[in-house]
Amino acid sequence: MKNKITIVYCHPYKGSFNHEVLMTVTGKLAQLKQDYGVIDLYNDQFDPRYSVDELAKFSSGQTSDPRVKK
Repeated sequence: MKNKITIVYCHPYKGSFNHEVLMTVTGKLAQLKQDYGVIDLYNDQFDPRYSVDELAKFSSGQTSDPRVKK
């Protein structure tokens, strides 16, 4: 049984050292036939701010962000 690996990546420049590390890691995982996924925070336009609306929904387990629902 293989474990699913989740990589959270956050860098705006595809020519960066960080991006090269991501490519090396995902290449090795693919070579090892490991199941993995990449969450690219820049590609997803992630907004780290916690809004008043989100705070109001927190206690009921709700969210207004469709990516969180997914």
